[in-house]
Amino acid sequence: MNHTILLVMQNFAGMGNLILKNLKHSGFDADFIFFDEVEKFRYKNIFHKVKTFYHKNILKDKNYKDNLRKEFRNKKLFEKAQLSKKYDTILVINAEYFQENFLLELSKHTNNFVGFHWDGIKRTPEIVSKISIFRKFYVFDKADNVYSNTEFLTNFYFDFPEENDQELKHNLLYIGTFVKERFKKILKIIEIFKKINKQTKIILVTLDKKVIKEHQNSSLDLRRSLLTYDENINLVKNSQVLLDLKLKEHNGLSFRFFEAMKYKKKLITDNSTVKEYDFFCPENIFVLESNNVEELQNFIEKPYTEINKSIFEKYSFTNWIKTITKNDE
Repeated sequence: MNHTILLVMQNFAGMGNLILKNLKHSGFDADFIFFDEVEKFRYKNIFHKVKTFYHKNILKDKNYKDNLRKEFRNKKLFEKAQLSKKYDTILVINAEYFQENFLLELSKHTNNFVGFHWDGIKRTPEIVSKISIFRKFYVFDKADNVYSNTEFLTNFYFDFPEENDQELKHNLLYIGTFVKERFKKILKIIEIFKKINKQTKIILVTLDKKVIKEHQNSSLDLRRSLLTYDENINLVKNSQVLLDLKLKEHNGLSFRFFEAMKYKKKLITDNSTVKEYDFFCPENIFVLESNNVEELQNFIEKPYTEINKSIFEKYSFTNWIKTITKNDE
């Protein structure tokens, strides 16, 4: 009989769909609850609608309708938890989206209630009170492995079958939200690539109209909405070198490291902790420091170095989910 698993998460950029795809490829009997795909809010009746109008426009309570939506979503999520069958494993990714009563109800439906957090806890401190609900709670930043039932676990690359349709279009690819503290580094690296006649594809997501107007005639690709993860992967496949710039709040390795590993792409990063990992290879990963940016050309022109097969397989989704579904009790 197949291992049954319930995946619970926000389906951010379609990542949930890809995790489900890989779960099924790996032989799991998988169901899901996605935070952003529960039944949409609707008014109970005309009086409910009038009351909302009164609070919003007369009492100037601008958050009233948003609070109604949150309350409705949480009610529907809790109902889904109550109706859940028994599972071998229930996996919750980024539990900060979910209320404690929902998580506690879900925990009754499995003996292996597991959390995975692919963000820094400093960025989501509200999650700390929820960690004890889980049998085991995995964190992707080693510095966050300080609670009684936490354990360190990196991100992964998907290993379901796909077409190897790579076609080099960009020498450098960066995809991220516009963050002021990272912007000077991006501009410096673009300048280096221009000097050596290399093409860059820099996609920045921002809703800041001032930023969009200021850079509308530049080579930057400024967008108002996130790419899906599928779109992201297609760009990765068609690029020679990937750029990863960390947030100051954590040192966890982003998915970019594992995409680079899977598709054999070189990587430029300012996350120096990558040197601590067994897959680190200076021919493949360039760690930015204050005085070495000019060495980028030499790094780019060297060929990619194949990494050991056992190390490569260690970071696959298949190996990752084996860790998640392992029940030591």
